[in-house]
Amino acid sequence: MSQPLSLQWRLKKFLHNGFVAPFATRERFLLYLRSFMGCFGFSGATTYIAFDFAGIGLMTILVFFVSRFAMTGYILMPGTLYLLHRLPMLTAGLVMMGVQVAMMALIVAKPEFVQGGTIPLTLLASAIFGLLSAPFWSTFHYSLVCHTSEHNRGNEVSIAGIASFSGGTVGVLASGFALSYMPGVLFLVACGLTQMAAVLLATVTERGLD
Repeated sequence: MSQPLSLQWRLKKFLHNGFVAPFATRERFLLYLRSFMGCFGFSGATTYIAFDFAGIGLMTILVFFVSRFAMTGYILMPGTLYLLHRLPMLTAGLVMMGVQVAMMALIVAKPEFVQGGTIPLTLLASAIFGLLSAPFWSTFHYSLVCHTSEHNRGNEVSIAGIASFSGGTVGVLASGFALSYMPGVLFLVACGLTQMAAVLLATVTERGLD
């Protein structure tokens, strides 16, 4: 009789730790929401621009992806993380959102800047989309460190991963719809707005950690 009870207790604990405890705090719930929103914008814009560049040639796509991930990973994310470390969260968040607004305004005012065609224009597009996405990724990882618990971190990170994957999947599907029915830069701006909204939520949530 004790063995079934033990198995039932273990199952109950497993379900609680995996699907209930990760949502126990408002900060972690907002972290998962931001993960979904930011990955929606990141994946949606990436897929949209990749298909847009596909008609230009393989070299354009290679230059875009290599330069974008290099800029974001080695320059922009370390820079935004430095801001988060050195400045109050509200100040850092406002600076990063200001940069994101400027990039979206640039996309609307100069759509040719994100259309590739030459290597300099492709590098410029990489920088623009890197500046849009780096604030989201930096605040997301910052919050992941601050709000996951030591005793249940594996499950909490897994839920964040599921939210990221789900947001990315929906973003890719949305970009397919946009490529067919929303030509122009409107969808790219919408993707930028979702990433900026994720940074805004981070700014509001993390202010108490200053």
